[in-house]
Amino acid sequence: MFLRKNTRRYKDKTYTNYMLVESVHTPKGPRQKVICSLGDLRPRPAKGWLELAHHVEDSLVGQKGLIDAADAEVEQLVRSVRQRQARVQAAVVSRSARGGSDEDLVTIHADRVRVEEPRPAGAVHVGYQFWKRLGLEEILGGLEFPPRAIQLTCAMTLNRLVSPKSEHAMPDWIRSTAVGDLLGVDFAPLTDDPLYRNLDRLHPNRVSIETALAARERNLFNLDPTIFFYDLTSTYFEGQALANPKARRGYSRDKRPDCKQVVVGLAVGREGFPLAHEVYAGNTQDRQTLPSMLDSLEKRVGPTKGATVVVDRGMAYAENLAEIRRRDLHYVVAARQPERDQWLEEFEKAEGFEEVHRQLEHQPDAEKKTKAERLDGTCLLRTEREDLSADEAWRIYITLTRAESAFRSMKSPLAERPIFHHLERRVETHIFLCLLAYHLLVSIETTLLRQGAHTSWATVRDALSTHEISTIVLPTDSGAMLKIRKGSTPEAEQVELYRLLQVPAELIRPKKTWVYLPTHEGRHSD
Repeated sequence: MFLRKNTRRYKDKTYTNYMLVESVHTPKGPRQKVICSLGDLRPRPAKGWLELAHHVEDSLVGQKGLIDAADAEVEQLVRSVRQRQARVQAAVVSRSARGGSDEDLVTIHADRVRVEEPRPAGAVHVGYQFWKRLGLEEILGGLEFPPRAIQLTCAMTLNRLVSPKSEHAMPDWIRSTAVGDLLGVDFAPLTDDPLYRNLDRLHPNRVSIETALAARERNLFNLDPTIFFYDLTSTYFEGQALANPKARRGYSRDKRPDCKQVVVGLAVGREGFPLAHEVYAGNTQDRQTLPSMLDSLEKRVGPTKGATVVVDRGMAYAENLAEIRRRDLHYVVAARQPERDQWLEEFEKAEGFEEVHRQLEHQPDAEKKTKAERLDGTCLLRTEREDLSADEAWRIYITLTRAESAFRSMKSPLAERPIFHHLERRVETHIFLCLLAYHLLVSIETTLLRQGAHTSWATVRDALSTHEISTIVLPTDSGAMLKIRKGSTPEAEQVELYRLLQVPAELIRPKKTWVYLPTHEGRHSD
């Protein structure tokens, strides 16, 4: 046994405490075990400190004859140690009866317990679990991404899913959440430069990632491969975007004709999972994009002969329908306005229609108003599939809202717009990151839906916002501090969400760190 000195400052005062400790062997190497606290020994001469320690040690091992019976100080210390040993032994017996161990028993100063570095973790935890469930780590690893690039891609995708930020602001967001705890990575020194470089690494691998991800989701969720929905949207730039040849002014679905934009084409399956996407110049007409998207589908999804393609009226031109048929595909499309006019008399028949009255508050052209009123509430669909009833064709067509929903999610909660990048490759990778986050989102919502829970990702994210990871600091009677990094106890609603999503409710395994102040290094244990 030997003496160890601990000092601590509190309210501009320094307190000194000497402890009697011994070295013990453990499976994790030698450790120091505190026998007892001797307090401040300075009232005694320094040369008598070690003698006092030996007297206490001898008494504890039963050599009473070597102790001066009149030494009341030694007797008091020995009595204190034995009482403490009796309490510990009683706790060990109690825990043993319950099947526990005594390795985690410590005596703490309850009034000095504190919590440090709380970080929101619930939503990030769910996103990370689905990142792993979709096999994205394996997909990126198969493309020879180094571990650091995989970690950065994961963190960037989780940011898009939970609280989208620019690459410049993303490092601070990562540090403000439990991303580092969940991935087991220290992001303290992270700056924005590695994130921009990671965008450049992702760019040439987008098609390979998208192809592998579509195959993984098809098997994981047993998706229907016979119907594809294709739609387009636009997303605009802040600034002139002079370095991007695709940045052009065109028809703006964002109501921002003053800004340059790109057009994004997206094909999704019946259940809303993305299959392929393309980024076009901002002045590209919808009708011009269908052949290239069909090529992308064939490359990324495989042979699709016999499948049905559903598109909106903006692409319902004769040349596009002929292209679909040339590829041995079927189609269901909404007819364009001139074709609807040809069926005006049919729409005027009352059979099978319900009249709806709407009040027009502007002053329209009388002739156009009359025609509009006669066509109001009607939709003309075209398909060459003779095996579909009118009801089946309509139900297939209205599922096109899956693609529209994907665009709404990418633009609003995933914050695809506005785009602040100006290089073409980074603009395309920014859109791709939004799409990766949407893969997680639709996987989460589909899992909930199949469990009978009609809950949006936004609702899940808000419900899990109070589930945190933090460090609990426990000052012990030995003068050391035990720090435990662990997740908080989830609330009942959060436990139910984790159950529905088939995600573990425990965020991380508790991590224990012993800190000896002021000069001793900490020791770590899992």
